Amino acid sequence: GRFSSAIDRNGILWLGTPGQGVLKYDKRKELFRSNFHSDKTLLNAINNKLVVLKNNNDINTLNPLGNNFDNLFPPGFAKQNWNSIGFLTITKNEEIWFTTSGFDGTEYLLNYKPENKKIIRFKLSLHSIGKVYALFSDNENQLWALIHCTDNKRKTVKLNKENGEAIAAYTFPIKNDLNEYPFISQHYQDKNGNFWFGTMQGLFKFNEKNSQWYQWKNNPGNKNSLSTNMIFSICADTKEPEKFIWLGTNGAGLNQFDIENEKFVRYNIQNGLPNNVVYGILPDETGNLWLSTNKGISCFNTTNKSFRNFSQDDGLFGDEFNRYEFAKLKNGDLAFGGIGGFVVFNPMKILEQKNIPEIVFT
Repeated sequence: GRFSSAIDRNGILWLGTPGQGVLKYDKRKELFRSNFHSDKTLLNAINNKLVVLKNNNDINTLNPLGNNFDNLFPPGFAKQNWNSIGFLTITKNEEIWFTTSGFDGTEYLLNYKPENKKIIRFKLSLHSIGKVYALFSDNENQLWALIHCTDNKRKTVKLNKENGEAIAAYTFPIKNDLNEYPFISQHYQDKNGNFWFGTMQGLFKFNEKNSQWYQWKNNPGNKNSLSTNMIFSICADTKEPEKFIWLGTNGAGLNQFDIENEKFVRYNIQNGLPNNVVYGILPDETGNLWLSTNKGISCFNTTNKSFRNFSQDDGLFGDEFNRYEFAKLKNGDLAFGGIGGFVVFNPMKILEQKNIPEIVFT
């Protein structure tokens, strides 16, 4: 039989078939490289590889251009008394640090250097302070841990990289925190050394030199305040990092924080965001922000304040993403993880595919 075909203004190929109706092929879907995996969690990226947690007790790397998961550790590496892997961070000088729990409940801190394939292990001696709920590193490659204390206080602890012991501990100025989530969702350190923490109780700024804390919270009567206290993600503005910080929230959209006048501007579903839960924020090379939500991925143009939304129909593995699962690769590609898998894409190529609007004469 004969086939007839046509390509429309959006680049979609339509194929007329004898007996099987019309078939549709959208080449753009291939630009979103989706991986379908329920046993793997996206942790981070090193160079142009994703770092993935497998079954909670192993770490894999994935080159997104292929589909092969490689073990991060060298062949023959014995997992000494590992039951599960807890938290992981990668320093700016590409050292991988992570925590593990032993079968007997002992907690360990491990350091892995990919260039010489050496792994060092310390017993964590922070029990007197509390339980580790996150690891992070600063601009000087210094290692820090978030500690949930038994009295519901929250501390950030600087760790000695030679033995894993605490050098200094700083307590968040809160009454207590009864939330099930790790208190800090994400942090950012500015060029002046200030830490900015997106937390379960709003936005905090901390300066270690003078041990000074600042906090910004939701004020129900003030539209210029933070839209909710539960922050999932934090990202400095790429064009004016000293002036603006962007915050993704749990159910109250995206916030732009003006550092100088201490005011927040809110963006949500009414402004074009597909969903008000913003799990991850990653900037592309031109200053757009890519947001992972409970309804797909959104690209926010910070100049004209417009959203462009992408869903499963556009090639995503699914529409529901997860907190903490997002990473930027060295080549500029972005990765987001969620329920059932993760997706990697080149943001510039996605944006090249412009939808040409219909011209309507009235």
